Amino acid sequence: MQKFVKRAAVLVMCLIMLLQLAGCENPGDISANQPAGSGNIADYGSVWSAPSTVKIDRNDVEYANKGEAKLTFNAVKNEYESHQLLISATQDVNAYYLEKSDLKCGDNVLSKENITVYNERYVQVSEAAYGSFCHPDALIPIDAAMVAGELKIAANQNGALWVTIYVPAETPAGVYEGTFKLTVENGSMDIPVQVTVNDYTLPETTSGQTLFSWRYNRVAPGELDGSIEMMETYYEFFLDYRVSLQSLPLESQTSEEITDTLVKYYDRLTTYTIQPEPGTVPGGGTIAEKSKEMIYAIASISGPEKNYFEKAMLYVVDEPVLSDASKREYTLSMIGHVDNMLQSCVDTIEADTTGIFDNFKKIENWQDSILNIPNIIPMTADAADWLIKSADTEIGAQVIDALNTICPTFDVFSDQYADKLITLCEEQGIENVWW
Repeated sequence: MQKFVKRAAVLVMCLIMLLQLAGCENPGDISANQPAGSGNIADYGSVWSAPSTVKIDRNDVEYANKGEAKLTFNAVKNEYESHQLLISATQDVNAYYLEKSDLKCGDNVLSKENITVYNERYVQVSEAAYGSFCHPDALIPIDAAMVAGELKIAANQNGALWVTIYVPAETPAGVYEGTFKLTVENGSMDIPVQVTVNDYTLPETTSGQTLFSWRYNRVAPGELDGSIEMMETYYEFFLDYRVSLQSLPLESQTSEEITDTLVKYYDRLTTYTIQPEPGTVPGGGTIAEKSKEMIYAIASISGPEKNYFEKAMLYVVDEPVLSDASKREYTLSMIGHVDNMLQSCVDTIEADTTGIFDNFKKIENWQDSILNIPNIIPMTADAADWLIKSADTEIGAQVIDALNTICPTFDVFSDQYADKLITLCEEQGIENVWW
């Protein structure tokens, strides 16, 4: 954990040092909005902006931190950045649209093809810890939203547009400027846009470990398409945004498909699970059997030059309830089954004489590549509380001994638990702590 913190701190400092401008001169502050048409957009409400880090209630037309009606981005090369443009309507709006354009820095151009405009769809959350809230959630491409007749705003409510820019790796550093045309009913205005491109390129390979839980069977009802091609589309979309989904996009989970898929995506992903999609076992059989098949397939293409197990993980127990004896025993049983399964794979590979694993066996201590695969155990505040209080007991020691990787949930990162849990992990040798 200490090594991880040090590496993270060094990375942050390096990024700060590297974010320097080059290429084009900064022409100064963006000028005020200029009207683009004869209509008066103020007749329908006010236009303002907000960063991508805030979610603004549809009804919060008096939001306290409204920014100017302009879009400002600060990015490095090979990075996506987003900003929000909002319309607080004073009367019903039945049509609005944001037309993008190329941005320029001297002779250099950031093409509008690298800019995407989304309409934010609101979802009413009626029961939540923070009360009722009309939550901006789904991002719908603006042209699709227009076709669906969704570009409307009721009086005394907000409408929001989410603008994402992608800076290609070959883009010269500098400040790129231009204007987008915002139309609201028969009124329109120019929205100044400024993109600062810093002279640093984000690497293709992501170094931070991430895992985003998802389910294949939840895609088909929304897309009306459950094909492997659609699964790959989703998987690749998330990789573009540097997020690794829980499961590889596999259709039949044959050895050939596993190896082909892993080779295709390995350099871009950060983690992947060694097991079938939860709740499904492609082609029949048990999850343990399919997990073994996957391990054998991965071992067959691994070697000293590239060990495909380095980004592998397991995720078979979700948020265990450790304070309940029967549920605690179930958790220990599942972890034990996983450990036995991994040892069985090692024994099989060790005894193999076909030669298929010969290159894998050239890895020093190759057995550890399988036996030490992180088995992620999400740890809630209740589980962390039990673990901290029970660490000195026999059953507490048994649970600690079974864990090789824990992932505390957000409620653990509080004054009550965080320091105590980190200290416990350091004292007990739990080296892998995710967040």
